[in-house]
Amino acid sequence: MAPLADQAGYWGERTSTVDWCEKNYVESYYVAEMWNTVSNLVMMLQALYGIYDVFRNDFEKKFIIAYTFLFVVGMGSWAFHMTLLYEMQLFDELPMVWGTCFSLYLLCDIKSPKSLSKPGLVAGLLLSISFTLIYLYNPLPVLHNTAFAILAISSYVLQICMIRQTRCRLCATLYALSFACYLFGFALWNVDKFYCDNLTSFRESIPGWISPTTQLHAWWHCFAGHGTYLSVLLTSFRESIPGWISPTTQLHAWWHCFAGHAFAILAISSYVLQICMIRQTRCRLCATLYALSFACYLFGFALWNVDKFYCDNLTEPFLFVFTYAVITMSCAQL
Repeated sequence: MAPLADQAGYWGERTSTVDWCEKNYVESYYVAEMWNTVSNLVMMLQALYGIYDVFRNDFEKKFIIAYTFLFVVGMGSWAFHMTLLYEMQLFDELPMVWGTCFSLYLLCDIKSPKSLSKPGLVAGLLLSISFTLIYLYNPLPVLHNTAFAILAISSYVLQICMIRQTRCRLCATLYALSFACYLFGFALWNVDKFYCDNLTSFRESIPGWISPTTQLHAWWHCFAGHGTYLSVLLTSFRESIPGWISPTTQLHAWWHCFAGHAFAILAISSYVLQICMIRQTRCRLCATLYALSFACYLFGFALWNVDKFYCDNLTEPFLFVFTYAVITMSCAQL
């Protein structure tokens, strides 16, 4: 449900079947929902980094397609929230289903990573095309939400089966973080959708500079985008790294976990999380978010440096444990 007193803007009257709990054209004449729009940068930047990661680590090239779907979803969501036009809504929602179908195909094809399974690929294409035709004929939001939920849950169930077979500790950690991001983001999505009036009243009672941090649908973009990124990363690590012990020593993967969450925290509210502003306003929430983000990046950056400059030492278990202990104690002293 959209809040009352929306303003007119550049893109004209809304034609989309849904409107979210952010007042339209308040921040800009050219952008209907500013914070729901710019939050998609988190999704698109992580998708681009994922594509870069595929080339750098020589992962299977089919993962480029998965990250490309994530980028297209971010673009579509940007266009949808910027215009609130029905055509842009389709640009947002249809790639979500297509991308999730492709993720299911990757999980089903995991036993033969060197080749694309034609039957599985054809089945995914038929499923995506069938949904597209049905949704174009009957564009009910509940239809899209149900289809996407079924596909997303199926993907997470298949990942559980994969982790139980491989006993990959890093994969289990990535899975837990990915699932937690999605679950928390989905909770925020529901609050934004079903308690819009209460949320709008709360925004009007707080200072204007902190109001953007209450745009829960924008946070959904951040957490869902990061959860999807971690999910694809999990699948790519499963196919590319043998064994169930060695993945836990891939410190650059842990960098994704820590730094990724820090980036998501800062994405929308970075302009309010400056040191000077915190000193002036004495905002405890801002100070807490800043401290959490800085701690995540500091610890992740330490692991990144060890992974980069002491790669040979990581092949010896004793030196790896020693290095990890030194990093942990150093961070504890901070």
